[in-house]
Amino acid sequence: LNDMVLARDLLDDLGARASDLLQSNYVVWVEGPSDRIYVNYWIGKWAEENSIHLVEGIHYSIMLYGGKLLNALDASPEGSNEKLIALFRINTHFCVLMDSDRKSKYARLGKTKRRIIEECKNSNAIHWVTWGSPIENYVPANTLTTAIEAAHPGKSWKHILDERFVCPLNFKFEGTRSLTPNKIAIAKFACESGFTPLGDCAKRISSLCNSICESNGIKHRQK
Repeated sequence: LNDMVLARDLLDDLGARASDLLQSNYVVWVEGPSDRIYVNYWIGKWAEENSIHLVEGIHYSIMLYGGKLLNALDASPEGSNEKLIALFRINTHFCVLMDSDRKSKYARLGKTKRRIIEECKNSNAIHWVTWGSPIENYVPANTLTTAIEAAHPGKSWKHILDERFVCPLNFKFEGTRSLTPNKIAIAKFACESGFTPLGDCAKRISSLCNSICESNGIKHRQK
């Protein structure tokens, strides 16, 4: 393993934690604010189901990198490129969540995403590429429909909501020139109503939450 990874593991063995420096022990890097809403909701559900108390800002933090800024990140343990933001130096325990942006199941991931994945592997960090195109593809169509109607009452649209590789919120409402769905408001309504996510989301969240627990020294029986 890389020397930086070995140093991180040594600090873990010594019981040194990021929270000793007023920092959460785990960082989840996400593209935008709506992603944060979904991830917090899923973590909360998992924690409740496993009778575990996980609090954002204490056990983990969620930080936004902005989709177009992904190419400014460096997830490698060396962080050798001074022009990039070294995630390992911010917190040695982290996950990078990325929209796949795929148009089909067999479409190739972009070059930057492939680089981040390899760097996460070298850092023993979690890389999470969404099962569909964006994160909203994890939300069932009926839940999205209700959330869109709640966020935009009286508005009509014609767009596919249940196609895995079609962005369900990439449209303009009928009768408008520029009004597009408010992703943040829709995420809030969807999570408030509650839903079971599609695809590999449950597996991904379980892996993420187990890592958060491990970085915080929280012991529990993994299901």
